[in-house]
Amino acid sequence: SLGIPHYGKSSLIIHYDGTQWSESPVREGNMLQSIWGSSPDDIWAGGINTLIHYNGSVWHTVPVFIPWQGVQFISISGRSSTDVFMVAYRNDVVQPIDSTFHYLYHYDGNDCRIVDSSCITVSNPTQKFGALLTTIDGIIYSANNGVFELIGDSWVHLLDDRTVINLGGNTSDNIFGVGSYGSIYHFNGNDWQRLQVVEQFDETLYDVWTDGKEAFITGHDGFKTYILHGK
Repeated sequence: SLGIPHYGKSSLIIHYDGTQWSESPVREGNMLQSIWGSSPDDIWAGGINTLIHYNGSVWHTVPVFIPWQGVQFISISGRSSTDVFMVAYRNDVVQPIDSTFHYLYHYDGNDCRIVDSSCITVSNPTQKFGALLTTIDGIIYSANNGVFELIGDSWVHLLDDRTVINLGGNTSDNIFGVGSYGSIYHFNGNDWQRLQVVEQFDETLYDVWTDGKEAFITGHDGFKTYILHGK
């Protein structure tokens, strides 16, 4: 495709069946960066100029509009097999205006198309929605430079802390936000509270999982991987 940058052709998806890991037969394509599924026969994966779907038997490329500059599908999440959202990222390092774009794609069961976008520049640093998507209690949230909630067709800014990178939760009144400088937030249904889990810990935290009884948080400093566990 003329004008779209080309990258390495490595695609890897592995699956655990309860006993062992095996490589999923994905046709060679651009590097994959995100994955989400509503069931074993409804799985989405995305990467550089690439969006693919698994129907329980085979993976196939999803026909979707790609801007000529190219994008990276960095996050996928949904409420059902016919209500799926994807965030695609693009960075235009072109002076004098260095801009960052985030495109919000939506699959409604028939078509996958762009339904929203956010452009960030030095003169306009306000971000409409975050880069990483999470579905909790049927609600679409996004994080990265804060926390946002999708209500109807609009995003509501819930937490204004640019250190927050990602979210995890099991109910709408038990949500954790994690990010750079060791930041950990908890939402109890009414307000967000910043937690100090480990004294003077300031490494970047990238992901969090909780079932309501305990929580696991992962981080990395470029050399070491950290796993925080709490009950």
